Amino acid sequence: MKMILNKLTAGVLLVSVMLSVSSCGKPNPDISEGGKQTTSQAESATDQTTTTTDIDSTTNGSTGISGSQADSSASSGMGTSSSAKSTASSVLSSKNKTTSASPSTTATKATSANQTTTTTKAPPSGTVMDFRKPGDTNTLGVWWWSISTIKGSTGQKYLDFCVLNSVSEIYLCIDGMSQSGSTNFADVRAFVKKASNMGIRVAALTGDYKWIQPGNNGFQNYVDKFVSYQNAAAADEKFYSMHLDVEPHQHPDFKTGTAGRAKIMQWFADFAINKAVPAAQSAGTLLEWDIPFWMSDTVKNPENGSNIILAELMAKHCDTITIMSYRDTAQAMHSVSAEEIAFAKKHGCKIVLGAETYSTEGDQVSFMEEGKAYMATELNKLNNMLLGEFADRNFGLAIHQIKRWFDLKN
Repeated sequence: MKMILNKLTAGVLLVSVMLSVSSCGKPNPDISEGGKQTTSQAESATDQTTTTTDIDSTTNGSTGISGSQADSSASSGMGTSSSAKSTASSVLSSKNKTTSASPSTTATKATSANQTTTTTKAPPSGTVMDFRKPGDTNTLGVWWWSISTIKGSTGQKYLDFCVLNSVSEIYLCIDGMSQSGSTNFADVRAFVKKASNMGIRVAALTGDYKWIQPGNNGFQNYVDKFVSYQNAAAADEKFYSMHLDVEPHQHPDFKTGTAGRAKIMQWFADFAINKAVPAAQSAGTLLEWDIPFWMSDTVKNPENGSNIILAELMAKHCDTITIMSYRDTAQAMHSVSAEEIAFAKKHGCKIVLGAETYSTEGDQVSFMEEGKAYMATELNKLNNMLLGEFADRNFGLAIHQIKRWFDLKN
C-alpha cells in the first residue's frame, strides 16, 4: 500500500510540473490596459507592453476641437447628394504579405528562466495604398488629430502604418503641444525627426472658426507657438507648413440666412489674405488650407475690392488647398472638386483631394461602409485621373484621419 501511495504522489507531481512548464511565456488573452480592452483591433495578442492610451475624444487645447468633433466637423455639409458605387476591382495581394522590408514593431515577453524573447508583430491586416512609388512628387497625406498619440507604441504603430501605405506627409494637430506640458516641444521634435527619417514630412495643423471674427487673437497664439517651436528645432525637426482647418461654415451666423453667410465668408476671405498669408510669409513657411468642395461664394478681394470666387482667392494666394472632397468613389471625389482643380491649375497652387473614413452624414460621404480594399481601389483610380491632368504632379491625396484609417475594416 505504501508503494502504491508513493507512486501516485510522484505521478501527481510530474503532471503538475508539466502543466507549469507548458504555460510559461504565453500571453494572457484577457490582459487589458487599465481594466479595459485595447481599442485597436490590429494589435496582436503578443503586444502586451503598450502604455500609451489612444483617446480620440480628448479635447485639443486652444481650439476645443476633439478627435470625435474633427470627424464630424470635417465632413459637415458633405452628405448632400447620392452617388453610385462601383464594384471594387481586384486587390493587389502582394502588398499584404509580410517581407523583411515591411515595418514592424516588437513585443517582449518574459520566460520562466528570467530571459526575454522578442516576437516580431506583423503590420495591421488590410489592403495598403501602393499608387505612390519611390521618387514620386505627388503626395499622400493623413490628418493626425490627437497629439498625445505620437509617443510610445501607439505613435510607432501609426508611423509604421504610414510607411506601409507610402504616406509622405502628416498634418499633426498641435493644440495640445506646449513647451513643458505632457506633450512638449521635445516630444514633437523627436516625432518629426523620426518621421523625417522615414521619408515623411509633418505640418502644424489647427484651426478655429472664431479666428475669423474681427478682434479675435486666437490665430496669433497659434503663430506664436509655431514660431517658438521652429526656432528651437533642428532642420529635420521643423514643420514644413502651417496647415489651417478654420472651417468658417461652423460659425453660428453662417446658417442665419443669405446675409449671414455672406458676412462670414467675407470675414474668412479677409482673415486668409490679411492675417494668414502674411503670417506664413513672415515665418518663412508654406501655407496650406482645408476647405470644403462647395466654397463657391463670391467675395470682395481684400487686395483690390474686386469680386472673386472664394475658392479661387484661396488658390491664388496659398501654397496648397486641401479639398474635403468627401465622397466614396473616385469619380464623385473628382467631380465635386472640378472647380477647385481648375483654379489650382490656373494659379499654380497644389491641390490635395481628401478622403473620409468615418461619417454619420450618409453612406456616400465616407469609405466607412466599404473598407480599406475598396478605398485603395478608388484612390488609385483618382490618382490616375489626376496624373492625366497634372503633368508636374503638383497634387496629392489625403485620408482623414490616422486612427479611423488604421482601424478601418478591410
